[in-house]
Amino acid sequence: KNFKLTGASSICNSPNTSNFSIAGINNPCAGVDSALVNISSSSLSSGNYIITYNLAGSNSYSNLTANMSFASGTGSFKIPSSKLTIGGLTQLQITRVGNSPSCFTTLSANNTFQFTVLTGPPPTPGLISGQDSVCLNSSGNTYQIAAMTNVTGYTWSVPAGWTLNSGNGTNSISSSAGSAAQPGNITVAAINACGTGSANMKYVILKTKIGRAHV
Repeated sequence: KNFKLTGASSICNSPNTSNFSIAGINNPCAGVDSALVNISSSSLSSGNYIITYNLAGSNSYSNLTANMSFASGTGSFKIPSSKLTIGGLTQLQITRVGNSPSCFTTLSANNTFQFTVLTGPPPTPGLISGQDSVCLNSSGNTYQIAAMTNVTGYTWSVPAGWTLNSGNGTNSISSSAGSAAQPGNITVAAINACGTGSANMKYVILKTKIGRAHV
């Protein structure tokens, strides 16, 4: 007998999320930036997925969805800025990872991550530690501040005739004062997604090898 194939049933191969975790989320500026969610998994196959998630805390929403492209063990998706309008701690909970709206895996572990939605630039950094006076033609002059939370980096400046050798962007720098170095302020300001905050400063004088200060 001859048979005619009139249709085929689709097979749902739900995603393997046995080794799935949220690797990190940036701290966005409220109402301005989206939040980039980084995903890590050694079990999830490369491909495109639909992520279903909830937000709780300062920003609260249920059953939001996003598209994620995944390859070589990593992937990412974005939480839109329109859902992140209130500053404060916000918790992401991923509830499902799907190949399609009807073919998905429900998550029950390693599926939450807390991040901070920022409302403005960072505060002024604390006290700058380091020498109050240095010699002309000296190197290895280090200055540092206590590390701050919810910042992405720091920006430093040194007086005329100085060289900032290393550390700009971090909370500690190494600098040199050349033969034409001038006394002046070492400054540092912190940076986050909302901008650059106010700078703190430390005035440093120069001295010759015989100890005469240049102020």
